[in-house]
Amino acid sequence: MEGFQGPDRAVHDPGDLRVFQPLIVPLGPLVVSLRTELASILKGKFWWDDEDVREALMIVGRHADLVKPGMRLRVLQDDADNRVLECAVEGRAEWILSGDHHLLGLKEFRGIQIVRVAEFLSKLGEHDT
Repeated sequence: MEGFQGPDRAVHDPGDLRVFQPLIVPLGPLVVSLRTELASILKGKFWWDDEDVREALMIVGRHADLVKPGMRLRVLQDDADNRVLECAVEGRAEWILSGDHHLLGLKEFRGIQIVRVAEFLSKLGEHDT
């Protein structure tokens, strides 16, 4: 995963997933769109090659908890962002790690902190010392 660039590059090791429990919403087309979105970001923003993207998608698929929210939220205008919030609430997430400016604008939702990956890593580092 040599192509990973930027301040979020520290979160790319498959071993990192043992610390974090990712959540995925199992709503058929939405799972596909989340996988497509992740692949697009890894390739376009971080310049990962196809093999690294496939490996990352397999790792997430193996380690993620599937969550089917029993609620529909209408907090943000973008429905996809609302699905992320629903998943986080239903999965009792403590954090949402995102680069989406709509989600980041909330900063917190129902006790769930919404931050960039770099900020999350910084906060983790503060707890380790």
